[in-house]
Amino acid sequence: MSVSTSVVSDLAADQLGELHAQLVEQKAFRERQLRQLARVGSQYGERHEEIADALTVAARAALGDVEDALARMRAGGYGRCVACAARLPVARLEVLPQAARCMACQREADLH
Repeated sequence: MSVSTSVVSDLAADQLGELHAQLVEQKAFRERQLRQLARVGSQYGERHEEIADALTVAARAALGDVEDALARMRAGGYGRCVACAARLPVARLEVLPQAARCMACQREADLH
């Protein structure tokens, strides 16, 4: 695992390792999902193609979030809000390891 040693001190090495493993697993899942959705294509008709397109958009966004979290981990910014730099609670990262914002900043971002 190539993770910066300057990550938030609230994260113990074993916690960071577990979060990294979860992110890598999520990345692999989303990549498999996108390959499967690409195969669906139009073989099942227009209605299924619309559903596959919507799922593809969501899977790409989720993959982007995971890749961004892995990049923050490598750069040493993982565990801090990208908007206000506050420390993210470990409990939040355990539930949503790709979280980029604290709850307050996420609520604000969701409004816009």
